[in-house]
Amino acid sequence: PVSIGDSWTMSVSGMAGMPIDVDRTYRLKGRSGGVATVSVEGELAMDMGAKGGMPGASGELSGDLKGTMQIDEATGCILESRIDQDVGGTISVMRETGKIRAKGTTTHTFLEKPY
Repeated sequence: PVSIGDSWTMSVSGMAGMPIDVDRTYRLKGRSGGVATVSVEGELAMDMGAKGGMPGASGELSGDLKGTMQIDEATGCILESRIDQDVGGTISVMRETGKIRAKGTTTHTFLEKPY
């Protein structure tokens, strides 16, 4: 069993329009009524020039993410989540090079329990 304050890590590699690596640390913040509150913090890195990346582009983007999730303890389903991301780097496309920075928030809310 996971106790309040315990943490665990997860690393994932995949595609999101280009190859991406994400390292996250999760921490159990609390429990109430069968719902666990979990914080998440992590780092991500994207290589635009890697195989499967954007054709004709090169550069690297990296950044961090931070947020919270509400998880149904009986099913493990995420009921709500809010993740803030801040990503930046330098990219080159068709001989033009520039810096880029993007901030965003992803929010998921189940309107009905998924079971």
